[in-house]
Amino acid sequence: MVSNEILEMVYDRALNVTSCASLTVIPFTIVVVLRYTPKPIRHYSFFLINSMTWSLIGNVIVAIFHPVPLMPLLCFKLSGILHQLFSFDHEFVGHNLALGTMTIAMNGVCALFIAFQFRYMSMAQFTITKKIKPFWGYLYCIILHLLVTVLIMVSYKGFMISIVEYGIDPVLVDTTNLFCFESSGHRKNLSLGVVFAYSMTVAFGIMIFSSLCFAKLRKKTNVFQSSKTMKLQRSLLRNLVALSSIPFVLSIPGLTVLAALYFNAFTDSRLLCSIAIVPITNHGTIMAIVTIFMFKDYRQAVLRIAHRTMINWTMIRFLRYNVPKVQPRY
Repeated sequence: MVSNEILEMVYDRALNVTSCASLTVIPFTIVVVLRYTPKPIRHYSFFLINSMTWSLIGNVIVAIFHPVPLMPLLCFKLSGILHQLFSFDHEFVGHNLALGTMTIAMNGVCALFIAFQFRYMSMAQFTITKKIKPFWGYLYCIILHLLVTVLIMVSYKGFMISIVEYGIDPVLVDTTNLFCFESSGHRKNLSLGVVFAYSMTVAFGIMIFSSLCFAKLRKKTNVFQSSKTMKLQRSLLRNLVALSSIPFVLSIPGLTVLAALYFNAFTDSRLLCSIAIVPITNHGTIMAIVTIFMFKDYRQAVLRIAHRTMINWTMIRFLRYNVPKVQPRY
């Protein structure tokens, strides 16, 4: 059995590595998408940026805030650089950072759902959507993200509880940097149920819209004016499905976290929850890497950047070690 001290140390190091990778890879990918997206898929790239931006914000929070599970207590310990550098009300800050992380994660999933909706609309009702001003599309996305944010905030508020109400004895447990949740009752069931229902709704929504997109694409095979247009449509849809498969795979650790929170008295719930959180925090990094590899224009852009960087680095080393230094004359 892994001791709590070793588990916490490994968990903390894993989140540090995740933060370093994500805060490097995701911003780089966003810059590549902004600069090297070809004109025919410029609007499509906005959905990629939307999803990756949510992931980036989430990873910024994870970089300074490590929620350490403390099962069988349904509490988390606030760890990370924020805890080490500053003194503050850990319970208040912990709940707000946890709420922010949860809200960002759910909005990131929502961003993919929006992408499939617009992909289907652009294929099914191309003439109508072409006449709609982009403003209304942006407004729809903002409203949907706001609704998701409100849903998660209300659910979280019903789930959280103060340390005093939880009934932890400060003599037996150090409550300095803890924040807790309802360990039982209808509030816990309702809050976790809302998150589960939302996740399942989005998952089924993505599957339905992806199926409709492929069906519409087959019907419109003879409608597209050129094979190039048809190839582009197929490629975009294929890439979008590939990207959406990442959160589907990561839903397994996501469901593991929900199960650990629900069955918090289970012997290995702390270990399972800690292990499951790590791949979830790598969602944005994996999405960014897959985006680079899936799209030819981005892949070629990264290769050009790497090639130029290697040439510049080689030239700098050559000049540093081979060009004689000029001695000043006095």
